[in-house]
Amino acid sequence: MNHFDNMILVCAIVDKSVSEDVAKEVADISPFHVVTFYGTMESNETGLLGVRLRDEVDMIVCFVNELCVERTIEVMSSVGMIDELGRGYCFTLPLQSAFVPQPIVRKEESE
Repeated sequence: MNHFDNMILVCAIVDKSVSEDVAKEVADISPFHVVTFYGTMESNETGLLGVRLRDEVDMIVCFVNELCVERTIEVMSSVGMIDELGRGYCFTLPLQSAFVPQPIVRKEESE
């Protein structure tokens, strides 16, 4: 099991039309796999923090170390056009520790 300290979970909820571009750009920054959740979301009239989102959004999730957080947010914000009202959100969650299982390497794969 791999153990990582002081990791940050960075999450962006972006318009469906730009989610693939955001995921590709963030993948160049994050040493870990970037996860994209696809789907349609409804937000009520008040939305998150008072901002209602458009209906078709995707969620991009990645783990980065503390040194990569600002760059990751910059990329998610600019490529995802989050500075336009209603286009999306970006937030971070600090993780004290993360435990990730190591991939199993089968004998025939290693030859």
